[in-house]
Amino acid sequence: MTLIPSGNLVLDGSKARDYLVHQDDGEEMADRSARHQKIVQSLMRRWGESQAFLTHDDVFPLFFSTMKTNLEDVSLKTFLKTAEGADWERVVLQRVLGTERVVDGKHLLFPHYNGTLLLETVRQVLEGLANKDADQLVNGTLTVEILNGTTRAGLATRTASLFRNFGYEILSAKNADNTSQAETTIIDRTGNPDQAQKLADLIRCGKIIAQADAPAGSAMITIILGKDFDGRYVH
Repeated sequence: MTLIPSGNLVLDGSKARDYLVHQDDGEEMADRSARHQKIVQSLMRRWGESQAFLTHDDVFPLFFSTMKTNLEDVSLKTFLKTAEGADWERVVLQRVLGTERVVDGKHLLFPHYNGTLLLETVRQVLEGLANKDADQLVNGTLTVEILNGTTRAGLATRTASLFRNFGYEILSAKNADNTSQAETTIIDRTGNPDQAQKLADLIRCGKIIAQADAPAGSAMITIILGKDFDGRYVH
């Protein structure tokens, strides 16, 4: 039995390791990835807070000897100093979507679409960070609703996973009232056409409708999937 209290926790030593490697029966890959991300995020933050101690001449050789890394000692010191000034609460966390398989006794993750989805995700994040409206493009601030306008079961749910991988916050993924939608349509309530266009480019959607008055609690962007959507792109 595993009991973890609610609220903020401080784990150290063996407890932190147990939290990292523990697996519940039937645990989803997304939950496991989220736990790993929390551990790494917390570790980087603590390293930054402790960089003056860790980079001390009497301490750093021991710290460096316990690590398996391709960084040189000078590079690691630079990273620790950079970590001190980083805002680790605003890190853009991404999960690699794919299929887990056992090959030669090893559990391997094969990314969807042979890794092209991962490359597009990185490019999307980099473009968002370079944009003056980055706060609305990364880390789940731009909210999206996905509606399945076809009779294909589970299309909205699968597409929601796709956009979560790009860093968008999905408010809902469900069937549309009309299940005979011919063209995939994006309804933009952001007031910023560039943001909607960036999202549309991810699935090559050419139909965007701007809506000035958004109902209370509605998503900033609604995607209505049509028959021209193959699960990845609009044709």
